[in-house]
Order: sequence, then structure tokens, then C-alpha cells
Amino acid sequence: LAVDKETASTFDSKEHKIPSADRRNLYLQAEARVESSSTDPQANNANTWDDLPQQDQKKRQTALKDKTTKLQSPIFFINPNRLSVRNMAKHVDEAGLQKLCVLAVKRGLEKRLVGAQDQIAHWRAQGEMSTREILAKVQEMEANGEDIIPLWDDKTNIKEYIPSVYIDRDFGPSGKKADAPSRGFGFAEFTHHAHALACLRELNNNPAYSRDYAAGGKAADSIKKRSRKTKKGAAKGGGDYVGEDGRVHVPRLIVDFTVENKIKAKKQAERRMQQQLNQTKQKIENKVKGKEEDETGDKKKKRNRGAIQREKKRQKRESGEEEAERQAQLQAKALVEAKKELRKERMEQKKKKLEEVKRMSVKPPKKKPRMDEEDEEFEHIVRSYTSKLETTREGQEIKNTRATLDKKRWFE
Repeated sequence: LAVDKETASTFDSKEHKIPSADRRNLYLQAEARVESSSTDPQANNANTWDDLPQQDQKKRQTALKDKTTKLQSPIFFINPNRLSVRNMAKHVDEAGLQKLCVLAVKRGLEKRLVGAQDQIAHWRAQGEMSTREILAKVQEMEANGEDIIPLWDDKTNIKEYIPSVYIDRDFGPSGKKADAPSRGFGFAEFTHHAHALACLRELNNNPAYSRDYAAGGKAADSIKKRSRKTKKGAAKGGGDYVGEDGRVHVPRLIVDFTVENKIKAKKQAERRMQQQLNQTKQKIENKVKGKEEDETGDKKKKRNRGAIQREKKRQKRESGEEEAERQAQLQAKALVEAKKELRKERMEQKKKKLEEVKRMSVKPPKKKPRMDEEDEEFEHIVRSYTSKLETTREGQEIKNTRATLDKKRWFE
């Protein structure tokens, strides 16, 4: 049997070896890249780098620098099933992000943004199948009429396609989730890589989703509408959204595959697997328990919380526990009242003591010292002598001239 050269090369003895796989998925590194404008006049320069606002350009440059730095270490890898969505409006919550991802996947699959080559590249990167096994799988699926790209079924639960959606929020010092504002970025995890890739290629750098989901999208869209009504078509006073040429640059969503730590991702996968095992174990135990109850005929009817509480009260009433609890409550209430009265009496006693101390601390008026007969006689002499001096001074005129003073100087 004659075969061509390419088919013969696959018959090598080493053909069952797994080809060199890109387990870190570095081939997806430039998936979210925005192309620069082409100098070719016939080229389509729509949605190029020059159409982005300066803020978007800075955010993309920062994200690319951070991703390149992380991927220099072998610990980090690109998760092919998890997307990061940045530059989102603050009003978008988890439900809104999930709705957006569902819409993007559907439109991406309808536009055929993902093909069979993308799925084959993903299989090769995983390194679980050889080239021959991949080709055999593709041929088998085509022969059976199966689609290589997983289809989206609206009847299936969304959790089967998008298991988790997360919005990063600013919880503040209290740490409460209620009314915590969004930080403008989130994450979405997909079951199939093809769905994640379709969502990325549909949302990334697409101005169609700017008004409802991008930060500043409404403001830029209103400026763009006003500029169309003007005669010249150049927008004025648009702030960061208007370029030097007068064109309005609409902000867009920044969507890319997440770069994760291999060690942390492994621990999370183990934790998730353990949770699934526990859930499966619990389900099996419940089934076995249900079968045993069916066999013995002791199956009890499931009751709600109110019925269970009423049953407990009835049992307590019959056993006398309810009366004992009521007496205990009355005793506790009486004890509380007694403590209040005792506290009130102590406060009154303390107040009375303070008033007594305050009253005793007031100093009595000073009493005149008692004098004996000799002191009284001396005091009488002093008073009489003082009165005589005052009468003498009143009857005489005192001349205070310079001449009189000079004559009376004792030292001359």
C-alpha cells in the first residue's frame, strides 16, 4: 500500500509519543492584542490602536507589562478557560456579567469566530494526545456528524457552561458585601475553551458593548452623537474621549485570558475536587438511607421548620419542661429586679454620704480670741492714746514749708 510522505512520517516508531505540548498555553499570550493602524489605504483600520482613548491605551500597556513579567517565571501559566474582564462600568454586577458572557458566546459562535483549528490547537497544547490521535478524533467526529466546537444549548443550565462569575468589589474597612461598589473588573470561568475564546474575540475591543458595559461608554457615546449633529462633525469639550483630530474615541472592554499561579491553581483544584467528592458521598448516603427506610417501612414524612418547632413545644409541655422553663424565667426576672433595687439603694446611700462629707467640709466662722484683764487694759490705753493724737492734729495747723523743715533737722 503506497502512502504519501506526510502520512508515512506518522508511521515512525515514536509516533505514540506525546508531541511537545504548550502546557502553559503561551500561544494564547497575544490573543487580546489590538493591532496598530496600517499605512495601506485599502486596509481596514477600524478598531485599531489609534481608535482607543489614552486611558484605555495605558491600561492595556500596564496589563501587557504585568502579564509579560509574570510569564517569565515557569510558575505562572495562562488559564485557557478563565477570562478577566476589565474597564467595566461600576453598575455591572455578577448577573450582568454572566448575561454579557452568554450573549458574547452565542454571537461569537454564530459569527464563527472560533474554528476547528482553535480546538485542535487547544488539544495539542494540553499534550494528552498525539498528533495521530487528534487527527483520528477529528475524523471520527466528522464521520459521526458531531461538531468539533461544543454547541450552546439554551435548555441546559448556564452553570454547565459558565460555572462561576466574580466581580471584584471594594468592601472597605467594614468588610461587608452589602452595597460594596465594584472596582471595574471581574472574572468569568468557562467549561469549554472554545466558548471562552469566542467570548474573548467578541467582547475585546468591541465598541458595540461600550455604552452598556464599559466605563465611560455612555459619556463617550453622548459626545459622539452631539458631534454628528454639528456641521463640522468635530466634538468640543469631550475631555479624555476626544483626540487632537477632533474624533471621539470610545472606551472598550479589555478581555483577556487570566495568568495564574500554578501552585495556587493546583490547591484550588484539589479543594474543589474534595468538595465535589463530599457532595457525591452525601448524595450516596442519602440514597442508601432512603432505600433502607423504604425497605423497613419507617420512612418519615419530611416536615417544615414550623412543624418541628411545634412538636418540640408539645413534647416540652407534656414532660413539664415548659413549666420549669417559665418558672426559671420568672425567677431570673425577679432576680434582675432585685438587683436593680439594690443598685438604686446603694446609689442613694452613696449620694447621702457625699452630701454629709460636703457639709462637714465647710469651715465655721472664726471666733474672736478671748482676752484677759491685762490685755484689755493695754488695749484701752492704746485706744485712748490714739484718740488724743487725733484731736491734737485736728486743732493745730501743720505747716509743711521748706524753711520749717530745715530748722527742725536734728543733725544740725
